[in-house]
Amino acid sequence: MLVLIAEDDVATRMTLAKQLKQLGHRVLEAEDGEVAKHLYDQHHPDAVFTDWMMPEVDGVELCRYIRTHSQSKGTYVCMVTVKGGDWSRREGFEAGANDYLVKPVRQEDLEQKLRAVVDLRTVTRIR
Repeated sequence: MLVLIAEDDVATRMTLAKQLKQLGHRVLEAEDGEVAKHLYDQHHPDAVFTDWMMPEVDGVELCRYIRTHSQSKGTYVCMVTVKGGDWSRREGFEAGANDYLVKPVRQEDLEQKLRAVVDLRTVTRIR
């Protein structure tokens, strides 16, 4: 699966990329939401993990941008942030996020989220 990471913190982005690669996924990396928009348009990844707070374009704006594209229907978008409150979750879901992870992200949680994406895609193809 092709996964886009939008994260301005280098250490966090590298950690997520390493975890995803260990799980067998191909990874695109963006240091902010503006770069992520361009990578999304060029590659149409299967999944996007985006930080909430980034320069230029934040994660909520990126999620809204992705959801304006017709091909985004099958794109899994997960907000990855230190914001753990109900209000933040609601705002992310209203922007079109499918899921939410609180930092620091454990590899087991990442694996579980991606397994659900693969399972959903399998079920959708069978129908």
